[in-house]
Amino acid sequence: MGPGSRGLLLALAIPGVAGQATAQDAAAHAEAYRACPAGGVAFWMAVPRRIQSPEGHRDAGSPLVEGFGIDVRWADGPDWIEPKAVPDEVLRSRATWVRPASLIDRHHTIHRTVGGAVPQGRPRILLAERTEHWAWRWESSIAVRNADGVWSVEYIKLYDDETSERANRTLGAAASRRLDDLIADPCLAREPFTSDWTHIQSSDDTHWTLEVETADETIRISGRVSGFGRAGAINHLLQGGSAE
Repeated sequence: MGPGSRGLLLALAIPGVAGQATAQDAAAHAEAYRACPAGGVAFWMAVPRRIQSPEGHRDAGSPLVEGFGIDVRWADGPDWIEPKAVPDEVLRSRATWVRPASLIDRHHTIHRTVGGAVPQGRPRILLAERTEHWAWRWESSIAVRNADGVWSVEYIKLYDDETSERANRTLGAAASRRLDDLIADPCLAREPFTSDWTHIQSSDDTHWTLEVETADETIRISGRVSGFGRAGAINHLLQGGSAE
């Protein structure tokens, strides 16, 4: 597949921005974002380690390979080290400040393919990811807050050959509280709306769209790989990351 075809696939897989923001819009959004305190998580590459695919994974039984762990530090933690700031050229870009299109239809398609309906409820968080590397796939993570304040997450990984993996998990009390705080933080809506900038670079070409639905509004943010800030922290928790 040539570079042009791959670019077209990415454009179709991850809807681009609709419309245009003005330079004045970008400047105002950047100023509002810079006024927010650092929040969410900082991602750092940890030391290399030997890893193996978990039991039950399609690649289980493959030889051990060298990999890098990701060290996550929370903004309110004692070991917090403020990461590199989002570059000015990203914040000045008009494309950064146009909300991405919703991927709710993609979530519905993924669920229909594996059999089942998209979880309903408010508040609700939807994370759609498209990865193009050795195995091309979509991932859908949908979290709904239960009456007891705990978040439940339904996760589906759908490969392009239509093989799939599915899991359901309930977040712990600490992770649930963090999710509550993150989606209630007004600075979440001020983070760059659409950006490829990220704290961690990866050989996996992963793009994602996060949709946070509350009783009052829906916030959509798209990014690449780990992302950063509050949106990156939400993604980290939805994917089963530690809240400590």
